[in-house]
Amino acid sequence: MQNSNDFSNRHNKIYFFQQEEPLKELITTTKKHLSMFNFVGDCNTRHNYDCKPQLNYIAGAFFLIGLIGICFRSIRNYLKSPYLWILPLGLFFTLLPGILASEGAPHALRTIGVIPFAFAFAGIGIEIVYQKIKSRKLFFTYGIFVLLVIATVFIGPYHYFIKWPKTNPDFSQNYLSESLFLKQFSDYQKFIVVNVSTGVEEKGFPTTIMTSKYVLWQEFKSGNLTYIYPKNIDEIKNFPKAVIVMMEKDESLANKIREMTESQNLRAYEGGFYAFIVDNNNLK
Repeated sequence: MQNSNDFSNRHNKIYFFQQEEPLKELITTTKKHLSMFNFVGDCNTRHNYDCKPQLNYIAGAFFLIGLIGICFRSIRNYLKSPYLWILPLGLFFTLLPGILASEGAPHALRTIGVIPFAFAFAGIGIEIVYQKIKSRKLFFTYGIFVLLVIATVFIGPYHYFIKWPKTNPDFSQNYLSESLFLKQFSDYQKFIVVNVSTGVEEKGFPTTIMTSKYVLWQEFKSGNLTYIYPKNIDEIKNFPKAVIVMMEKDESLANKIREMTESQNLRAYEGGFYAFIVDNNNLK
């Protein structure tokens, strides 16, 4: 590999055995991935819409019915029909890449292999409910059941094609541009002022910071990169050399930084971000 150090750093960062409390971390990520289908899904807007469950509520209910139904059948008929374990085991093993990583749980991309198994369980759940209704001749309930199945056809496209595209700031090129810009200042303290908010993730910062966090991981790990909200901007003034990036231009915020740093050097850089470069005696 050309970038073996980057691979090693990334592996050490996310592998649960590298954490201070690996067992606790493993239990936490397992719970989050098992609940991502029905309760809280991936909060990274690049992977999922607004922390919504990976399945809509109707499909999620059918998924649970199918999963429970297959598990019961597998236990009762484990000798006669061992093939029934294929689906539960497939679900488990395709969740493992996410479970074994300590970062970003639940993580839709690491567990992308789970998709056919999730769909299979949802389909089995629909079949189980249909057979129950059919055997008891509950015709009124049958009508509700059909409406629910039809509703699932529209809920997904609505979120995917109408709601999700409105989160497009998370995909902006300027977040990569600002990261590469900051990488040039090896001996400066780096600050990213998080004055945008989309797709809040588990640690309280929006997912718009993730690009810079990946590109500048060594700086972040060593403490040379700090993310701050505008309300905490005073934290900057104790550093003699600093680069301050604003994720969006905000004139009132820029004026506050100017007053605090005695620097007028706010520039718009190619890539759509704004930065102050403060050197040595510029700070109060």
